This record gives sequence, C-alpha cells and structure tokens, in this order.
Amino acid sequence: YNAFLEPAPIAAQEYIHRSTLPMEQARQINWVIETKAGQFLGLATIAGLDWKNRMGELVFGFPPDHNNARYTAEAFMLILSLVFRDLRLSKLCSMVYANNPEAQSLTNRMGIEQEGYLRQHIVIPGYPQGIDTYVNGMLASDYANNPRVQRHIEVFLPGVDLDRLFATRTASTSF
Repeated sequence: YNAFLEPAPIAAQEYIHRSTLPMEQARQINWVIETKAGQFLGLATIAGLDWKNRMGELVFGFPPDHNNARYTAEAFMLILSLVFRDLRLSKLCSMVYANNPEAQSLTNRMGIEQEGYLRQHIVIPGYPQGIDTYVNGMLASDYANNPRVQRHIEVFLPGVDLDRLFATRTASTSF
C-alpha cells in the first residue's frame, strides 16, 4: 500500500487536504491505531467508499515488528462495526499482498473471506515481476451472522454498546 504513496511532503499535503473534506467527498476514513498510553501501532483506512454500491476497501498497515494482536483485533472489530452498523455498507473488500501471509491470516481470522487470488497483479518496488494478491470480502450478512465475528466482538469489545458507539459522528451518510 505504502509503495504507491507520493513522496512524503506531497502525500502529507494530500492527506491534510482530504482530512478537511466531509467523509462523503473524501471517500475514505482514516485512523491511527495506538495503545491507551498513546504508543503508535499502525494505520487503518476505509478507502474507495462507494456510496451508490454501498461498499469500501479496508487497508491496514502495521510495522513489521508489530506484535500486539489484541489491539489489532479490537481495531478490526471496531472498524467492522462502523462499516456495517453505522455506515450500513453492504460489502467490505480487502486486497492483501501474497508476500504478507500474516496479514492474510489475520484478515481471514477476523471473518473476512478469501474470494479470489490474482497472480502478478501489482508491481511494487523490489518485485519487478509483480506480486500476487488475495482478494477478500465480507458482506453485511456475514458480519451479522458469522459466529466467529460475534465471538470476536464478545472477546475484544466486552460491554461496548456497538449501536451507540458512533452515534455522535458529525458527518451524515445518505444513500
């Protein structure tokens, strides 16, 4: 994902500009994931928000030495709750580079299912032949009915009222 960003100063300017736009216009939502003590763990984005088709793409980024699975799972479950309960999207997609088996494993463990595999799909620096990519997806019905997802919510978000979690959101979403 980061291989496609503009040089840092340009990427920062674009990010600042997008962050000032209403969510519907920016077509994405960004988070910094950190511990309660403020330690940086990673980034998450719902990109390519398509309001007409009610879908978006989940993008996660964690440093290679990241090893705090609990915070990752909490962030995952919170984002899934936002996507399917508050934004009422029908589908969440995720593309994972095949050279990152840990990310694919996490994606599948969180209930997002592999829907396809694209060979030599993306060329990034250091991989001139292109790398394979997993295509993953979760439907709103998967979120609502998958026992694994419901178990993760109970374990990682005990006592959290997901119906009120994002109730104070300022941006409105109309379909």
